[in-house]
Amino acid sequence: MVNPNKKTKLGNRLGYRLIPGSATSSILSNDDYPQIRGAFTNYNVWVTPYNKFEKWVGVLYVDQSRGDDTLAIWTLRESLMHCLCYCDIAGQVWTLSPLRNLVQWAHNQDFKEWFWQVMFHGNESTLDLFVALCWGLWMRHNQAIFCDTHASAEATVAMVCNLVSDFDQAQQRIQGPLLRERVVCWCAPAEGWFKVNFDGARFKELQTVGVGVVIRNSMGEVMAAMTEQLPFWVDADCVEAFAAAKAIDLATDLGFSDIILEGDSLNIVKALQEGVELLSEYGHLVSQVVAASKLLRHFQVCHVGRMGNMLAHGLAPMARGLDHQLVWMEEVPQALFEVVAVDAAF
Repeated sequence: MVNPNKKTKLGNRLGYRLIPGSATSSILSNDDYPQIRGAFTNYNVWVTPYNKFEKWVGVLYVDQSRGDDTLAIWTLRESLMHCLCYCDIAGQVWTLSPLRNLVQWAHNQDFKEWFWQVMFHGNESTLDLFVALCWGLWMRHNQAIFCDTHASAEATVAMVCNLVSDFDQAQQRIQGPLLRERVVCWCAPAEGWFKVNFDGARFKELQTVGVGVVIRNSMGEVMAAMTEQLPFWVDADCVEAFAAAKAIDLATDLGFSDIILEGDSLNIVKALQEGVELLSEYGHLVSQVVAASKLLRHFQVCHVGRMGNMLAHGLAPMARGLDHQLVWMEEVPQALFEVVAVDAAF
């Protein structure tokens, strides 16, 4: 375990290593009642998520325990995916819901990967209902633990569907005829041009930021991709400006001279389009990009919504913890293959 925010005089991160050694084992079998109460002796090291109520490994009075609230029991409590997908009640909820087919995408996945599958295979309505059902399952889980109330699968599905329906109706009343369904997607550049998408991410716990860049041609094929962590903490607009600067640096280093620089930060895109000198924190970065663009044969800057910038958006968080720049030539990390395929379809 290391503290990424502090270093020794030699430049090493402060931390410690846990090296468990051999210890005396219990001679009792695991199903002996005394061993059930003292099950914390089964292993030398236990690792569990923090919970302020889980203080005593064998409860406060071990000799009065029934073994039903000890360290061994805490480790058996369900994971997030078990709660939302794999347990019996979750399976019933998904079967009764309009999204019964989404469970197949959860097989051998963590929740983040499952969410990505739903995002790229489904539409906005599907994603809304998916998130609401996950919230309903988690709320049911907490009510069962803390309030000892157990809602049925039918009641959970009905409650969630009614909430989503009420929300949609309220939005229609508020926005009225101005409500429009807008599809935002990545669009390939014209033949001979290369589109350079950029995005940034902030890692609060590390007090660092990350940038992601991808270059694609008129066929939607990836020419290059990059991610890098920058060792300082700045605001969101400044991160996007750093990402834009890294994007044009990558494009020029690889010899591209006809490029469209595209990002989802409206502030940074407007600043680059206007090309005026700014006194803001990121003004020098905008000037750097503008100066570099004048060395190119053709250069444009455009704004796109988040859904049209998902590949760069997926690359930026991959910089977390990196101490060097990562560059992929004519490919992207495997986790983003499907994003490339979806974008290429447009």
